[in-house]
Amino acid sequence: MRLIYLLLMVSSLASAGESGYLGRDVCAGCHKNIFISHLRTNMARTWQDVATRQLPANYFGTHAEGPAPAIEYAVKSTGQSLQYRVQMPGQPPVDFPVEAMVGGQRHGISFLFRVPALEGLPLPLARLLEARYFHYAEQNQLALSLGFPEEKPSTYETALGRVLTPYLEKRCLGCHGAPRTHGTRVETGVACENCHGPGQPHLAALSAHSRDLAMWNPNKLPITERMRPCTQCHAGSSIVEDPMPDDVLISDQVTALKNSECWRQSAGQITCINCHDPHQDAPRAVLVSRAERTCLRCHSATVTNHAGLCPVNRTTGCAECHMQNEIRGAFVIAEHWIRVPAEQKIKVAAHNPAWRTTITPKHLYLRMIVLDDRGKASAIRQQLLSEGSFFELARANSIDHGTASKGGYLGDLDAGQLDPAWSAAALKLQPGETSDVVEANGKYVVLERMPRNFRVDAEAVFNKAMDLRKQGKQQESINELLEALKIYPHLLRALTWLGAMQGQAGNPTVSATILTIAAQLYPQDAGAHYNLALAYGALGNADEIPEYRRTLEIDPDYVLAYLNWGAALYTKGQYEDAIKIYRQGIDINPLLASLHYSLGLALEQQNKPAEAQAEMALAAKIDPNVGKR
Repeated sequence: MRLIYLLLMVSSLASAGESGYLGRDVCAGCHKNIFISHLRTNMARTWQDVATRQLPANYFGTHAEGPAPAIEYAVKSTGQSLQYRVQMPGQPPVDFPVEAMVGGQRHGISFLFRVPALEGLPLPLARLLEARYFHYAEQNQLALSLGFPEEKPSTYETALGRVLTPYLEKRCLGCHGAPRTHGTRVETGVACENCHGPGQPHLAALSAHSRDLAMWNPNKLPITERMRPCTQCHAGSSIVEDPMPDDVLISDQVTALKNSECWRQSAGQITCINCHDPHQDAPRAVLVSRAERTCLRCHSATVTNHAGLCPVNRTTGCAECHMQNEIRGAFVIAEHWIRVPAEQKIKVAAHNPAWRTTITPKHLYLRMIVLDDRGKASAIRQQLLSEGSFFELARANSIDHGTASKGGYLGDLDAGQLDPAWSAAALKLQPGETSDVVEANGKYVVLERMPRNFRVDAEAVFNKAMDLRKQGKQQESINELLEALKIYPHLLRALTWLGAMQGQAGNPTVSATILTIAAQLYPQDAGAHYNLALAYGALGNADEIPEYRRTLEIDPDYVLAYLNWGAALYTKGQYEDAIKIYRQGIDINPLLASLHYSLGLALEQQNKPAEAQAEMALAAKIDPNVGKR
């Protein structure tokens, strides 16, 4: 056996190539039981061949999306292939061969296809698309895919599906385990080396009898790094600055967990593998049991140094309340942002002091009011205890110029960042509590630890603002955005929309000021820089184009930045440069009608009528109303 093993190692090392990946079959030589168990998991089978047995034989699924006249959808198997069909009202059907499928038995199968031409008009590039409708396994029918707008599409841009822009395609194919070749073996799905890293260094370490086995083993990584293998795929398809629970519900479980107070205050001691065994699927009941054991390590009455006791149930029911299942269309998704949803909050008449946490917090969201008179500080504290607005009182009275304009907001602070003059008082506070007046550095300070759900509360007000905006009530919407910022002064989406709406209202200077703040607070947010570029454009500020460049440095797939950058060049008469930028945008998303239309206008200016006409025709085919809005 040892000779066979050594031969296997030598053969595998020789065939690994520069990548160092060997394939799951090599791993099975030593880890047979784990290999067999993992092959049965949903992760291992998340990439489907077009002849998958998870679709019924001779499959023919249809769906009519209304209101009338409906868009007709169909997916039909023909021999060893599948065809995806879309028929817009009054138009001939368009058919595309399904190139690949992702998903599996848990929810269903999504179809990936390319669009080389649209009703006879060729596209310059045939990127992969995810179909708007997927096969919903539970009901054996087509259903709207997750994340698609529910409104009936009016153009091919959204009726066909979602274009997989370059970064999104890389994430999608990589995380679903697109076919890859190791030596002479082809492998699909999530396999051993997706999570543990390439096997070649591991075999080399074994042959050298090294103590460092050169593999990612979550149990042997530092505590704060134990979710690193999971982060590769379970941290979303893009970076979300200032996330909220709904933003990270679909495929961003790691970000959700890291925003939970449990993770923040435990220094990362709660990880994915506390509940999930990546080598074996488990029913929700098993996952719930594992989660409860994890919760009760800190929140049980038997723990001496506990993290606070639940006033409802200190023995069971943790996950069912704090990690509820959320329903999104045909999908049932487990919430990983550990919290008590607003609709589940239970009013407790009297909170037993014995239930307070005995753990010193490691991170705090704080705000403060600084005064030079103890009597005034005491009076303001009494107003706060009588439900006075901390934001308004801080703006009107605090002499700390760095925070007064933000209603005293200090932000998310590590315990080690606190001013020693008042840190002891801050670290004693529970969420939502106000401190006594603290004498510090010759001044008088009143602190508040922000309520546990203040960000979610601010988002609820933001959502109200967006509803008002849809109703055409612009000023009422702006007022609600301001209210959201009183609750959470750094709410990125409120800052971004407030800036954008001020620009739409004809206040470009105010717009640019607000969006500058947003971009400074969140320098890695592409949307903040994109909207700042729009504001600069309205002002005639030369920094407009550098902000478009910055947007694309952060997110090269931010296709609207190409559209508006090209427009900025067009208005300056720089038609050749505009054409170049428009074409770059089309390479990212060849189904965006406004890019083709704008490119056609620029080509006309360059006396290229045939090319211009072709772009205009394609734009009109994708969206008949392009250029008319």
